[in-house]
Amino acid sequence: LDDSTSNRIASTYRDLVAGVTQFKYEPGDIRISEAASPPVKNKSHTVTADLNVPEGDADGVLVACGGRFGGYSLYVQGKRVHYVHNFLGQAMYGFSASEELPAGSVTVRFEFIRTGENQGKGAIFYGDKLVGEANIPRTVPKAFGIADTFDVGEDSGSPVTDAYESPFVYQGNLKSLRVDLIDE
Repeated sequence: LDDSTSNRIASTYRDLVAGVTQFKYEPGDIRISEAASPPVKNKSHTVTADLNVPEGDADGVLVACGGRFGGYSLYVQGKRVHYVHNFLGQAMYGFSASEELPAGSVTVRFEFIRTGENQGKGAIFYGDKLVGEANIPRTVPKAFGIADTFDVGEDSGSPVTDAYESPFVYQGNLKSLRVDLIDE
């Protein structure tokens, strides 16, 4: 018996994204294997979402990777952008924008700056305006799990946080989403 199937598959995906530093997605890009998603663990990176925000509430997930037992989610709820990093189902490190999302065309950016081994500082921007920041003292060093995936515009697996129920599809117009790795 050979139980190395998942390791062989994961190494194949790692080869597919090796050296890639910019990833572009559109709404509906869902159920992407974590191994084929942007390798953000323990790396400084940005997530940029171009939105058209309607008047009133437009809640939902902009991007999520992982699920109940580890992962991250950038989502809108109550007219504010929120970020949460689920550390292996043991701790939630999250924070929210201090301001409501304005209606109209908005660029939302999340920045993670690595400050040490598997830790960093997160910040949320509306355009170039800083609207929230927090330390993230522990991040998942390896895989988030084997069943949950990388999703744009919703969280199709188990929810990363209890703040919403899956799939929590974004109700505004998510035009595009980009992930940039700042350091390799």
